[in-house]
Amino acid sequence: MRGYRSVAVDGRGQYESDGPVEDESAYAQDELARDVLALAEALGGPVHLLGHSFGGQVARAAVLLDRTPFVSLTLMSSGPAQISASQQERVKLLRDALAVMSMAEVWDAIQAMEAPEETETGGALDEGLDDRADLRRRWLGTKPAQLLAAGRQLCGEPDRVAELAAVPSPSTSSRAPATTPGRYRSWTTWPYG
Repeated sequence: MRGYRSVAVDGRGQYESDGPVEDESAYAQDELARDVLALAEALGGPVHLLGHSFGGQVARAAVLLDRTPFVSLTLMSSGPAQISASQQERVKLLRDALAVMSMAEVWDAIQAMEAPEETETGGALDEGLDDRADLRRRWLGTKPAQLLAAGRQLCGEPDRVAELAAVPSPSTSSRAPATTPGRYRSWTTWPYG
């Protein structure tokens, strides 16, 4: 987009961003939100913040800690609260698997359990991801403690929409229908004036 600079980052402990292998406390939501605030400060200008999936909850927490660096917040594929019961079961399976298996073994088990239509992209992956091998490499670069901490947070996250709505000067628009608790909303944006 003309006039804008895009910066994409992996959160602490994900892929190429370093983090502790076993210490889950380093991945507490407030810690990750402070990482976002530090990045916004380093960028040195007003920031349009987009958080995807778990990153949406982290982005929301950053805005709740300090809204001043942000012009807007967009949540993509990120729910207002904890994930659904079936998704929580998957997190429990992942937690149990990580206790006895390597990251590579867990990746292979996940691939074996998914139906072929769930693992096929049906088209090109995002630019920079050439194939399943790239996704596997990203998985293997992620720290187990990050996955465990994110899973715990996703399973217990409270609905903070009212808290976010109380942030000064927001107006709310949504391009997706309202969802039930535990379901993901495609896009929700809060621009700040």
